[in-house]
Amino acid sequence: MSDSYTSPDDVLFADPRAILAEAIKAYLPPERINTADYAAKHRILDNRGGGYIGRWNHDEAPFLVGPMEALDELRFLNVAIVGPARSGKTTVGQNWILKSIDVDPADFLVYAQTDDVIESYVKREIAPMVDLHPQAREKLGTRPVDNSLKFKRFRAMWIEFLAAAYNNLINKSAPRIIMTEIDAYPANLGDPCALASIRRETFGQESMLLAESHPDRANGLDLSRWTDGIMKQYADSDRRLWWWPCPHCNGYSSPNPTSSVPMSLHWEADAPLDEIAESAALLCPHCGTLIEINGVAP
Repeated sequence: MSDSYTSPDDVLFADPRAILAEAIKAYLPPERINTADYAAKHRILDNRGGGYIGRWNHDEAPFLVGPMEALDELRFLNVAIVGPARSGKTTVGQNWILKSIDVDPADFLVYAQTDDVIESYVKREIAPMVDLHPQAREKLGTRPVDNSLKFKRFRAMWIEFLAAAYNNLINKSAPRIIMTEIDAYPANLGDPCALASIRRETFGQESMLLAESHPDRANGLDLSRWTDGIMKQYADSDRRLWWWPCPHCNGYSSPNPTSSVPMSLHWEADAPLDEIAESAALLCPHCGTLIEINGVAP
């Protein structure tokens, strides 16, 4: 017989109400929400190296709303985003991943041009995003094999991060695929989106491929010459454009040079590069006014 005795009053029991409340959560249906609305409600950005910090705000990059909404429309199987560097293209895929982890799980393949690029992307973008959002962090597997540099397993899905090499494109399958900066992929791959698309065909309408890049292989403004890279994907799409109103005359135009009313970039051709960077501005095609940058007219 033990020399020690514990009074029943000293024993701590679990609260059955708390246990039941937690168990009932497993029976609740997931939140039905598209990627754009999910980002506005849940995404937090922490670009301390430069860029926006805080809760996602569509007003900062309104041109990204349409592509995010298209990711959840069953009438589409591919989404292509064309834009310059540092315009937020890659965050569309990140928001899609975060929403999937939280409320709409499905396996992902994520491609970038090289192993070094994909490793840097996971370290600098994906891992901090998971750490910053408890709805993702709490679903991440606890075993070392569940959280490696190129593979992450969550409660009901996994994500594999791969270099855009031929064997990686033909030997993997997943319903959701992200291909970043495809114009930087090796030219001998041919059409990487076509190769990747085959790997998700068995998932039917539930599958989606997101491709994004700046158009290094655009080969001019003639649609018939868009036969490579992101512009090939864009040419095969419904070719949406984003239009902005001029703050002076409220006339709408687009910075896309293929639009019917393009705005142009104005700068002093003979000026030093640092002066061009400071003074370059968009010229409104309606009223001819230089559009102010940060409230200061160049």
